Amino acid sequence: LQVLMGGGGTCRGSRADFMRAAVSGRMPYAAERVFGIAVEAPEEALTKLEPGRPLSDPCRAVSEVFRRRGIPAIDLPYELGHSIGMDHWELPMVASTGMYAEVTARPGMVLCIEPTILGPDGDPEWRSGLFAIEDQVLITTDGVEVLTDAMPRQLHRVAGMAG
Repeated sequence: LQVLMGGGGTCRGSRADFMRAAVSGRMPYAAERVFGIAVEAPEEALTKLEPGRPLSDPCRAVSEVFRRRGIPAIDLPYELGHSIGMDHWELPMVASTGMYAEVTARPGMVLCIEPTILGPDGDPEWRSGLFAIEDQVLITTDGVEVLTDAMPRQLHRVAGMAG
């Protein structure tokens, strides 16, 4: 049994957003492999976030991870992430195409990076899973600070749940 855990809240008018996953028992090998890619993808995206770089750079990095690991491009059906602040979804989006692709990262921006793999192996109904890790990050003057870093990205294994 795979469980996606999304969370967040509001503190002094600013929003928080994150996603992690847990499993009771074992997932099939193919699902474990895809989850590993879901963990790898945001790590690679974060290497491409810094002031002055287009927000499309982390999108291209994730697409390359997916391509290299055999995940079809259609498994990234929407933008890689979004800005967050006083509202949960704010502009600009973190996107590889369209009007936000060339928006550059600036110090003080808070972004949610959430590469998502939907129905790997061509499963349009997602019976084989939805795999995502979401991190909230702050663009600093010299790079990026992961605000959700206290929560490990690895799959949480929960004992004692009915499966």
